[in-house]
Amino acid sequence: MVLNSYKVVNISTISYQDQNPGYSCLRKKVTHFKQLNYIENFIQSTFNAHESSDYFNKSLIVGGDGRFYNDVVINKIIKIAATNDIRKIILAVKGIM
Repeated sequence: MVLNSYKVVNISTISYQDQNPGYSCLRKKVTHFKQLNYIENFIQSTFNAHESSDYFNKSLIVGGDGRFYNDVVINKIIKIAATNDIRKIILAVKGIM
């Protein structure tokens, strides 16, 4: 995927109080994930929780377990990672790792 063709857009959003890091942080139904900017907020908050020097110009490994909506979330992770200056993304085949 070539990310040079994407335009970075800042989007104002609301916070979701039910997003907590940890083993089962986002164990919710897909309809819950589909709320406006829900998954995008969670992904960006992961980057915000670290100093940019922790990930600036570094690699990110992305994968999941292949469940429904996995492909959509992986695409969102890739785009948001690119806007956070992740320069190399290692993606598992079909996102399954």
